[in-house]
Amino acid sequence: MSLNDDIVSGYRYVQDLITKHSQFNLNNFLLDLFYNTKLKQVPEKNLEPCNLQYSVQHLENRMWTLALISLSWILNNLKEKTEDGHCHNTNHEHGDINPRLCPIGSQFHKDLYDECLNSFKEILQVYKDHPPKVISVDNQNT
Repeated sequence: MSLNDDIVSGYRYVQDLITKHSQFNLNNFLLDLFYNTKLKQVPEKNLEPCNLQYSVQHLENRMWTLALISLSWILNNLKEKTEDGHCHNTNHEHGDINPRLCPIGSQFHKDLYDECLNSFKEILQVYKDHPPKVISVDNQNT
């Protein structure tokens, strides 16, 4: 299964969870996501000399997983709406059919998709341009 298939599968799983948790209990929703999503790309790591550990129990791993799920969900959502021509105006030529296949709605969602993707690229570029500085033995006491 490709990463794209995993992303689409993850999107559908989130949609099912939203339906399942109709009262939207955020804690239950997130726990369900963390333990059951197929997007388990967040590594569990430990470093015994410093007594460090990062697992699904730790906030860093949960936030990382949530970021991956959120990024995948919004991009897949906008992609599907672009390809379906998502539109709420039943007075358009397409009427009340589903998918609507509205060219106007399709272009609107493609523009939104591009804006969303560019916003992710911009934030990533900031962190690529300004990576953390690792403390070395040489500069530890300066």
